[in-house]
Amino acid sequence: MKNLITISFAVMLTACASSTLTYKPVAYDKSDSFALNIANQTELVSGNSLLRDFTREEVEEGEDRLNKSAGGLSIGLGALNLLSGNLLGVIDIAGGTAAKIATSNHISADSRWIVLMNKNEYSTPLLAQSEMLKQIRSATKKVLARHGDVGVKSVNNAETLTLNGVNLGGTLVKTLVGKDNMLDINSYQGVEGKDYYGYGFGGGQQLVFPVSPLIYNAKNQNNSIDYSSLMLEITNELPENYFIYIPSYSSLLGGESGEYLRYHDVTIKVPTIYTEGKAYQFIKPDPKKS
Repeated sequence: MKNLITISFAVMLTACASSTLTYKPVAYDKSDSFALNIANQTELVSGNSLLRDFTREEVEEGEDRLNKSAGGLSIGLGALNLLSGNLLGVIDIAGGTAAKIATSNHISADSRWIVLMNKNEYSTPLLAQSEMLKQIRSATKKVLARHGDVGVKSVNNAETLTLNGVNLGGTLVKTLVGKDNMLDINSYQGVEGKDYYGYGFGGGQQLVFPVSPLIYNAKNQNNSIDYSSLMLEITNELPENYFIYIPSYSSLLGGESGEYLRYHDVTIKVPTIYTEGKAYQFIKPDPKKS
């Protein structure tokens, strides 16, 4: 029997109006990875962000240190149930800067959607945003259906607040999917002269988060879902210019019945951007191959 997957679509509904902020493109730099070039268009690299391109040597060293420092911890499942700060320290020390991204007080610590939509195809930003949410909902539901039966449920806590999450086999997989009438999309000027509506470029309230399997994997060891594969599958169902950013060693705070714990992924060791069924890591390009 398939696991029951219940998706609760929701949003934090506020009186926010559309921002007048216009994002302008940053020139493509061939010395940076494709992923960093995408991030450079956003606030993911602003201020005290630790997000950058890593060398392959740094990645290999981080993996080696993690394996040695984790010792007897069971990390093969791709999710650590962090019961104490000591375990968090293990990841910070073992992964170096790559791990510290997910534990920093910066927007780059959280996974996010980054979306561009042709402004000329929509008469209002609200219509563009509604289409974006529709596309993300549809792709997420379609992919999750491969892992079980999908049910849709809205949970309204108050007139201005709706909670949302994904439930696989009774285990919460936290996410947020926004309602159409909370506007959080901005104008973006493309380098090719086109005007876009852009989502996920700034550091404000997010309408929708990428789904995460961390809690589910920690509790379902024999039926875990590969994090990276899930992101590949979801973006493969979407049009171009839909991107998912996942930090290395990403974390998720969640649980049920008051049992809130923090879970850390240990399978995605390098920050990665997913789009059109492909993964682009924040790894410094080899100048000899450029």
